[in-house]
Amino acid sequence: MKLIFVLSILIGLTLSVQADSLNLSFESNIEPFSRFGVANVELSKSVVFHGQSSLKVADRRSTWDGCQLDLTQFFQQFKKIDHEISMYIFHRSSNPELFRIIAVLQVDKTSQRITLMEKVVMPNTWKKISARFTTTEGPFENVSLLILSPSNHEHDYYVDLLSVVPTEKVLHPGTVLYSSFDGSLDGWQPRGADVNLAIDGTTAKSGSGSLKVRGRTKNWHGAQIDVKNVLQSGKSYEFTVWVYQNSGEDQRITLTMQRKYAGDEETNYDTIVWQRLVPTGKWTEIKGTYSVRLNAIVEELTFYVESPNPTLEYNIDEVMIVDRSVMLVEPEWEIPSLKEVFKDHFRMGVALPYKVLMNPMERKLVVKHFNSITAENEMKPESLLVSIGKYSFLRADEYIRFAEENGMVVRGHTLVWHSQTPEWFFRDETGKFLSKEAMIERMRQYIHDVVGHFKGKIYAWDVVNEAIDPSQPDGYRRSLWYQIIGPEYIELAFRFAHEADPNALLFYNDYNTFEPRKREFIYKLVKGLKEKGVPIHGIGMQQHVCIFDSIAEIDKTIQLFKSIPGIKIHVTELDVSVYRDQTSNYPSLSYELAIEQAHFYRRLFDVYKKHSDAIENVTFWGLKDDYSWKSQRRNDWPLLFDRNYQAKYAYWAIVDPHVLPTPQK
Repeated sequence: MKLIFVLSILIGLTLSVQADSLNLSFESNIEPFSRFGVANVELSKSVVFHGQSSLKVADRRSTWDGCQLDLTQFFQQFKKIDHEISMYIFHRSSNPELFRIIAVLQVDKTSQRITLMEKVVMPNTWKKISARFTTTEGPFENVSLLILSPSNHEHDYYVDLLSVVPTEKVLHPGTVLYSSFDGSLDGWQPRGADVNLAIDGTTAKSGSGSLKVRGRTKNWHGAQIDVKNVLQSGKSYEFTVWVYQNSGEDQRITLTMQRKYAGDEETNYDTIVWQRLVPTGKWTEIKGTYSVRLNAIVEELTFYVESPNPTLEYNIDEVMIVDRSVMLVEPEWEIPSLKEVFKDHFRMGVALPYKVLMNPMERKLVVKHFNSITAENEMKPESLLVSIGKYSFLRADEYIRFAEENGMVVRGHTLVWHSQTPEWFFRDETGKFLSKEAMIERMRQYIHDVVGHFKGKIYAWDVVNEAIDPSQPDGYRRSLWYQIIGPEYIELAFRFAHEADPNALLFYNDYNTFEPRKREFIYKLVKGLKEKGVPIHGIGMQQHVCIFDSIAEIDKTIQLFKSIPGIKIHVTELDVSVYRDQTSNYPSLSYELAIEQAHFYRRLFDVYKKHSDAIENVTFWGLKDDYSWKSQRRNDWPLLFDRNYQAKYAYWAIVDPHVLPTPQK
C-alpha cells in the first residue's frame, strides 16, 4: 500500500520527532519539502506566527499549485494511521479564501485523493486548521500531505507550526468530571426509589465496565450525579454521555439538569439534550451543552439521564463534562458580521434558548451577528402562565434587557397557538371547556396582560401561530381556539393585540407557507383580514425547510404575499435540514451534504435579497447546530454555525459564496 500525503504549503523548517508525534517549524531550511505544481516555496521572516520565520508559498499559476511534504519515514513506524494534523495559515488576499488539506493515497500505482479538511481563512489573520487522518492498516510505502487554496490562485500564503499527533494523545483540557465505571459507581446515584445501579462488566464503551440502570418505572427515573460543586457560574460546559440499550428497538434518551438558584421559588428542570434516538445494540454518543448563569448562587445542580420509556434498561459509560472556556472553543471573531453584511437588505435575527443569556461568550456572539432576537420558548403561553391572571415574566424580561443593552429589537413569539398553551387555560374551575363568550374574554385578558407588559419593548408579535390546516375544507386548523370560538378568534386576537400596543407590528405566522394549497389559504386569510380593516401588518414565514424543498415555490409565495397592500414579510424561523426523509439518522455531517446545504442557503438568500423591498427581518431558529430543535430527536445540522461556534459552508454561502466548492453530483 502506498500513501502519498501531499501537504501543499510547507517548506523550510525545524523538525522535531518524539516517537509517535511530529512538530515542524520554519526556522532554517526547506527540506523535506518540495513544491507541488508551479509555485515558489521559501522561508519568510516578514510574516511569522511563531519563531523567526514561516513558510511562504508564492507565484502560483493555478489553484493546484502549492507544496508537498513527504512523511513516509515518519509513518512507516505505524501499522495504521490515526493522527491529528494541524497548522497555522495566513494570507493577504482582499477576500476570505478557502484552504484545503488533501490526503493522496497511492495503492499499487493507483492514486486516491481524500479531502481531510477545508477551512475559510480571513485575510491578514493567522488561522489554525486541523484535520484527522485515519487509514486502514499499512504497510505505508509513501505518505505525503497537500494543502491548497482552491478558490483563488492569485494570492500568496504562509504556513507555520505544523504538528502531527496521535489522535488518542490530543488532549481535552478542562475536564471537570469523568466517569468510566471501571469497578466504581464514580459518585452516581439512583434517581427513583426502586432504581438499581450496578457495574456491568459484560459491555462497555471502553475499559472494563459500564453503569447499568435498572428498575425504572417512571420516565424521570435513571442515574444522577450532584454537580453543584463541579460547575461554576458564568461558564458553559459540554456534556458527553455514551449510552447503550438492547431492547430490540430504537429508544430515546434525555439529558437533564435539576437546578435551583438562590431566589428561585421552585426547582427548575433544564433540558440539555431532549429525547436523542439511541439504536438498539449499539453504543451511541450523546452530546449537549449547559451554562450556569453568571453570578448565580447555586443551591442545587443535579445532572441525570432519563428516558420517556419508563421501564427501559440502559447502560451509560465515558461520561465527561468539559469546561468549554478551557477547551479554547471560541467563535471566529474575525469573520464578517451577518447584520453588517445584510444591513442594506433586512434585519438579521436569531431565536435563543434561555441558556444563551447565561453564557457571556454566546451573548457576545449574538451581539456580533444579530440585531433582532426572539425568545425560543420563554414568551409562549406555557412559559408565562402561572394561573389565570397570574404570570411569570422573569425570564422573558431578561431578553428585553439584553436587547435594550445591545441596540437590538425583539420579536414576540407567540400569543395564540394550539401548542404550548396549557389545556387548563381553555377550561373553567370545574374542568369544563369555557363558553365562547368566556373564552373570548379570557383571550382578550391574556393578550392585554402580556402585550401590555411588553408595550413599547417588543416591536413585532406573532399574534396567531399555525392556524391553517390545508387538509380541512375551509383551511382552518381544528384547534381548541377554533372549536370554542370559531374562526373569528383570529380576527379578535389581532384586534386585542392592537388595543394593548397600537405601535407594535402584528403578524400571522405559519410553516410550509410555500406549499401551494396552504399558501392560498394563508393569502385569502390575511387579505380578507386586511380588507376588513383588521390591524394585521405582516406574514411570518417560518421556513423550516429541507435541502430538497422548492426555492422556486418559496419565491412564488413571497411574490404572492407581498402583493397584499400594506403587508410586510418576516422570515421568522429559518433552518435547513440536510435530510430528505423523516427516518434517516446520519452519524455525522458529510462533506457532500454540507456543500449541498450551503448552495441551498445561497439560492434561498438570493430570493430573500430579491424581495428585500418586502422582507424586513430574517430570523434563524437557533444559534448553532446543537442548539437547534431539529438536533434533539436525531442528528441534524440545520444552521450556520456548528456546535463549536465555527462558521460552516452554510454561513459562507450567504456571506461570500465565491469560496464555496462546486456541489458534487
